[in-house]
Amino acid sequence: MAHPLAFVWKSKVKSSADKHGDFDLRDIAANGDLSSCTHGPNKDRITGVADEINVPEAPTAKFLVQIDQDVTSTFHLHYRGVAIAAANGEIHAIVGFKRVAAEASGLRGQKLTKEAEEAVKLALEELRTQEEGTWTGTQP
Repeated sequence: MAHPLAFVWKSKVKSSADKHGDFDLRDIAANGDLSSCTHGPNKDRITGVADEINVPEAPTAKFLVQIDQDVTSTFHLHYRGVAIAAANGEIHAIVGFKRVAAEASGLRGQKLTKEAEEAVKLALEELRTQEEGTWTGTQP
């Protein structure tokens, strides 16, 4: 039997199409391991897990979903959400948050001027502002 999340999920951030693309979770393992799944048009590998939950106070919440992607050694995407079931029990949405983690750690060993350090900080903050926010995944 296929995992309940084994679909392609249309990804949106702040109600707009996710700049990094949709998630293909059709290869999710039975235990919820996402390491065989991909993200975006280039089919970039992701890591993560979908853990089944049973919360009496939120009966439609079925899985906690954690997805991570290393875009580069200094640029990482983190998606966290809850898979929600419809009245018929089928998962119809994943609702959560997309976070961008970017550091200048790839520049270690290089001496940066104060101006260059400030420029890196501003660029990273701009990146976070444009690409972080409320995340939803729906079946197309």
